[in-house]
Amino acid sequence: MSKVSRPLRASLAGAEETQTDSGSETQTDMISNERPSPQGYRSYSAGPPRPPVNEDTLKTEKIQIERKTFIFTLKENPRGRFLRITEDVNGRRDNVIIPSTGLDEFSKVLNEMVRAATEIPAKEQQQP
Repeated sequence: MSKVSRPLRASLAGAEETQTDSGSETQTDMISNERPSPQGYRSYSAGPPRPPVNEDTLKTEKIQIERKTFIFTLKENPRGRFLRITEDVNGRRDNVIIPSTGLDEFSKVLNEMVRAATEIPAKEQQQP
């Protein structure tokens, strides 16, 4: 008995149904959250590690807000200057990197948010 495969809604869920010659369903394979990439399959852990990039630290500032620590580091590497903002919460770190070409626009939006936070009245919090 030979098997014939036919993709069903592959673009939605990556599902493929396999049927026998008699038409009875034998198996359904689901591959979730995998989408084809124009560059092909790319795994973050596959391949050799990237060599370290030479980065020079130009300026660093650190602030503590409630239980969070924010570290602002202006750096430069062969590709240009950038601001790395690191949020540290109990040892868990997340980074945002902003190219220096976008710092003026970033600053404008941040200043608008600060102004809005002070001008827009806070909603009353309901007691449970």
